[in-house]
Amino acid sequence: MTGVNILLIGDVVGSRAGTSSKKALPRVFKKHDIEYCVANVENAAGGFGVTKEVCDEILDPAVSTA
Repeated sequence: MTGVNILLIGDVVGSRAGTSSKKALPRVFKKHDIEYCVANVENAAGGFGVTKEVCDEILDPAVSTA
């Protein structure tokens, strides 16, 4: 039986959390062989929702392959 490694992130609030996540996630993905990630980013734009720019930055493929 094989499993799937999924990382669940409860909430990303503000730019500081987004920056920290972008730096840490590639190492976490590699170390734990993460295959899927689900993150609540509804407050990623400084606690006031999520903007297109913030969403584009979060979904930047360069981040997930670093």
